[in-house]
Amino acid sequence: MSVPEPEGELDNAIKTRGTERRQRSTPLWMKDVQAEALCAFDETRASKTVCDVLRRRLSELWKEEVVTCALIIDNRVSKYVDDYTTETLAALNRARLHGSGLAPGQIARYGSSLPTNSALDRLA
Repeated sequence: MSVPEPEGELDNAIKTRGTERRQRSTPLWMKDVQAEALCAFDETRASKTVCDVLRRRLSELWKEEVVTCALIIDNRVSKYVDDYTTETLAALNRARLHGSGLAPGQIARYGSSLPTNSALDRLA
């Protein structure tokens, strides 16, 4: 589902500035969920409808009905691996362990699973 992103003020158009779906690093599935929730709210103006959308989409995720490629995070590397302290660090370290280090300006693609004791184990 796709929510049109208007240029300027257009009647009751949905504004998506500041939402996760506008960030390059947000997985496609998350962008689709947010777009569907915004459309549901735009059509009904009812928070219950939005909650129903979120409940259904989260159920799909928990039942593992979401394709893995829709959960991939694209994140442009802007520093050297030793300068990171986040999940990106774990992804870069995992890439280094598999023999493919990344330099600033390259894109790291990774997915994150349920929390474990080790961030390296959680990332693919």
